[in-house]
Amino acid sequence: MWIADFVLPTRKASAKEHESSDEVVAYDEEAGRVHTLNRSALLIWRHCDGQTRGHELVAKMPEAFAEVSRVEFAVDLADALEVFRKEGLVEG
Repeated sequence: MWIADFVLPTRKASAKEHESSDEVVAYDEEAGRVHTLNRSALLIWRHCDGQTRGHELVAKMPEAFAEVSRVEFAVDLADALEVFRKEGLVEG
């Protein structure tokens, strides 16, 4: 399935975000696990709302990451979603 054809999953209710002066982390209160998010992972994380389509997020990418191509960001999107699912941070 091409990235444009799916809706991003929803963040689990137990998965929270915490921002400090130098990093942003997602943590799962149930599992007690913390995950540091880089800039692209953070953008993806914040759009895991169960409504945003993959192509919508890729279209927004140039605003935040002028130095990254759409293809590179699409790969980052797929990779980040795989990690989020594997770590139990998202549902759906």
